[in-house]
Amino acid sequence: MNSEIEAVLRQHPDVADACIGADAIYVVPRDHSADDRVSGWQDLFEGTYEWGAEAGEADFNIVGWHSSFTGEPLPDAEMRVWVESTVDRVLAHKPRRVLEIGCGTGLLLSRIAPRTSAYWATDFSSAALDYVRRNVVPGVPSDVRLLHRQANDFRGLHDESFDVVVLNSVVQYFPDVRYLRQVITEAVALLRPGGTVFLGDLRPLRLQEAFCAEVELARAEPGLIVAQLRERMHQRAEQEQELVVDPELFSLLRAEIPAITDVEVMLKRGAYRNELSQYRYDVVLHVGGAASAPRPAVVEWAGDFDAVEIPAEGLVIDNVPNARLSSINAWLVALKNARGSAQVDALRPVQQDGIDPEDWWGLARSRGFEADIAWSGDNGRYRVALRPAGSARWAQEVSPARSVHQHVNNPLLAQVGPRISERIRGYLQETLPQHEIPASVVVLPELPAVIG
Repeated sequence: MNSEIEAVLRQHPDVADACIGADAIYVVPRDHSADDRVSGWQDLFEGTYEWGAEAGEADFNIVGWHSSFTGEPLPDAEMRVWVESTVDRVLAHKPRRVLEIGCGTGLLLSRIAPRTSAYWATDFSSAALDYVRRNVVPGVPSDVRLLHRQANDFRGLHDESFDVVVLNSVVQYFPDVRYLRQVITEAVALLRPGGTVFLGDLRPLRLQEAFCAEVELARAEPGLIVAQLRERMHQRAEQEQELVVDPELFSLLRAEIPAITDVEVMLKRGAYRNELSQYRYDVVLHVGGAASAPRPAVVEWAGDFDAVEIPAEGLVIDNVPNARLSSINAWLVALKNARGSAQVDALRPVQQDGIDPEDWWGLARSRGFEADIAWSGDNGRYRVALRPAGSARWAQEVSPARSVHQHVNNPLLAQVGPRISERIRGYLQETLPQHEIPASVVVLPELPAVIG
C-alpha cells in the first residue's frame, strides 16, 4: 500500500520524491520552488535598485544596506571599510580576468575592474545593471561585459577562462544548498588552474541563535518577559529567509568537487561593530595551484593578548574569545538561566573579556607577520594563525559532520514547506480513503536514509 501512495504523491506537481513512514509522509519539493524563491528576491531587488538608482556617489551606491538590528542605513564609514577590505581580498589573487556573479550597483566592479584586462558581471536585476552601465562602466578602462541573468545561469561562459569568480553578498539569497552546490560547481569549471572562487559575506549557521537574539533584543519593548523573547527568537530562526552556511560545508563540497584543492575561511575586517563584522565571513575556494603549507602546532588561548610572543616561524592560537560577540554571548547565558516570567530589561548579563579580531591584524602588521583568522568553535570563538609576512598560507583544518544539511539551513522549506504540506494533504484527501492518509506531511530537502 505504501508504494501505491508514494506513486500517487510523485504525480503531484510540487513533489520530486516521497516515502511513507510509520506516522508521516516525507516529501522532497521540486526545484521549481527554488525558481519561485529566486524570483521573489529578484522582484525585491528590482524595486530597491529602481528606488535608489541615483543615491550616493556613482561608485558607492549602498542603497538597501540597512541594519537588521535598527532598520537604519548602515553608516557610510563602516560600509567603506567593508567594501575596501573585500576588494583587497579579491585583488590579493592578482586577477586579470574576473567574473562577478551578482554585481549589484558595482561596488566591487568599480574598484577591481580597472586593475584587470576583462571583467564580466552578471545580476538578476535589470535596474542594477542599468545603473552600472550608466554610472560605473564609463569610468572603467578595461573590458567590462554585463549580463542579465540569475546566478545559476552560465550560458555562453563555458568557453571562457577566469582567474577569479566572485560571489559577494549573494549566497544568502540562494534558495537552498542544492542551488549553492550547482553554482559553485559551474564556477569552478570556468577557472584556470590556480584560480579561485571568492564567496563573500556569508552568514555562519553556528551564530544563528546569537543573531536572532541580538535582533529581537534590539526590538524588545519595555516589559517584555524572557519567555516571549525566547519565542520570538525561535520564530525568527524557523522563518529565516536567507541561506545561512557554516564553513564546514565548503570542506564537504571540496570532497565532492575534485578540482577544489583548498578551502580558506576568513573573518571580516573592520574595527566597528555591526552585523557585517559580527555575523559574516568570507571563503576562498582554491582550484589547482600550490597547496597550502602544513601549519605548526596549535596552542590554546592563554588569556593575555599583551603577553603574546610570536616565534620566528609563527604561531597558531585556538579558541580565542571574540570581543565582537562578548555582549550577545553574555545575553544568551543570562536568557538561558533566567525564569520565563522574568522581565528582559531587568536582566544584568555578565560580559566576559574577548579580543577583537582586528587587534590581531594590527599586531601581525606591527611585528612583520600576517594574520589568518577563521571560526574555530561555538560562541564566535576563532583561530588565529600568525605567519611570517610573505610566507605560504597554512592549511586550515576542519572536521565536517556527515551530512551537508548539518551545516546549512533551508530557507526554501521555511517559505514553501507549510504551503506544500497543506496542498499535499488536500491532494491525498481527494485521491485516497481517509484511513490511508498518514497523520502529517513533512517536507524535507532530501529523504532520510532510514524511515521509521
